[in-house]
Amino acid sequence: MAEISYTSNFDPIALDDATAAKITAVREAVKAAISDEHYTTPYASVRLLYDSAMHRVVDQRAIAVGIIDMCVVIGIGGSSLGFRAVYDALQDQARVQPHNVIVLETVDTPSVKAALAHIEAALAQSSFAPCSAQGYAGHGKASSFALRATADVTADAEPKKRIHVSVISKSGTTTETIALWRVVQQLLQKNNPDAWYKQVTIITDAGSPLEQYAQEHKIAVLHIPKLVGGRYSVFSPAGLLPLLQCGINLNDLLAGAREAVDDMLKNPLTESFPYLYGSLFYIAHTYTFPVHDTFIFSNWCSSIGSWHRQLVAESLGKKQNTGDKVVTLFPTVSIGSTDLHSIGQLYLSGARGFLTTFLIVHEEDEIETGNDQSLDRCVASLNDRSLADIMEIIFEGTLEAYQKRTIPCSVITLSARSPKLIGHLLQSYMLAIMHAGAMLDVNPFDQPDVERYKVIVRKLLQQ
Repeated sequence: MAEISYTSNFDPIALDDATAAKITAVREAVKAAISDEHYTTPYASVRLLYDSAMHRVVDQRAIAVGIIDMCVVIGIGGSSLGFRAVYDALQDQARVQPHNVIVLETVDTPSVKAALAHIEAALAQSSFAPCSAQGYAGHGKASSFALRATADVTADAEPKKRIHVSVISKSGTTTETIALWRVVQQLLQKNNPDAWYKQVTIITDAGSPLEQYAQEHKIAVLHIPKLVGGRYSVFSPAGLLPLLQCGINLNDLLAGAREAVDDMLKNPLTESFPYLYGSLFYIAHTYTFPVHDTFIFSNWCSSIGSWHRQLVAESLGKKQNTGDKVVTLFPTVSIGSTDLHSIGQLYLSGARGFLTTFLIVHEEDEIETGNDQSLDRCVASLNDRSLADIMEIIFEGTLEAYQKRTIPCSVITLSARSPKLIGHLLQSYMLAIMHAGAMLDVNPFDQPDVERYKVIVRKLLQQ
């Protein structure tokens, strides 16, 4: 049975009455958010998992676009990291392959130039795909998310291009995103001057400047609910549309996320992964462990680390609600076993001030090392072992070394790399941060200081 587990080498904290009341309030707020159809509370992201009307809107947009061969996502921060976290982890289960998934985040000229060349070449060779709901849902490894999987579109439906661009900005005023879209828009207009807009979906807040632009240019728009912050938006249209288009199984992804909510609400605190993991950040702050490292023993899950880093830093790294004390938690990401050969010395040196959470993913595919015994002189006992087996042994050795050095650490284990467990993991992380915010006396839903640099940038651009 596919499952997720959590263990640690330190004891859960004892809650005082005030903190216990805050945790109870979090759990009640999450429960209430499930049925909050109008997304009226800061916990609104939970509603995304149950919003069948929103799911149908995403579904219908994917069907209208048709089967695509290249997925371009323009966005930065929460507008792209959630998509990348899920897609990268499940890329071998997707229909659109990694070399045809382009995520444009920052205005770095060399990388953008390379991406534009790839897009332009694809546009020059683009063909047409029938806009068929049945064909869309059933093509290859495409998701079964489509609620209209057995419906046929009208016979005279206009064919759609195989390239689709999602432009994602909650505020509609993100400098990098708008700059990148201006560049990509020129390619689309050059290739398809009369109907370029049909290859684009803009995903933003209702009423944003970007939505106003979209309406003027007949571009389709999907909305992110106002109170769903970017870092909590992976299960909104910002994540769901491009994931569906790439063929990720959204039914299982969302089912796993809902299971995380159910487990949190049903289990006592001592058995609640979101609570136990959330309390880790309280422990880190209380006992002065400012660095939290997510050590991921899976290359394809490395983007989960990048998404998690934003979730922790933006949600918890701020002034507490009462007083002037700032919660100082610095999230980092390491990849096993690669980073054991680069910063493993620091981790195991006895240096204090950091704690580690290992993320372990069991793989079913077996790649055997063979039986060339002449190589035993180099490394013994590798004959006929699988690479997955070796990776797990390296992790076990690493964990034992940490424990012998009494380095505080916890372990999250996924029994498989599946849509359901990835959904469960990401939702558990978000619930954990909601718990941590309550324990640390911070608002986990705002980011008041990010705007500081943005104001300066806008002034500089106007000069």
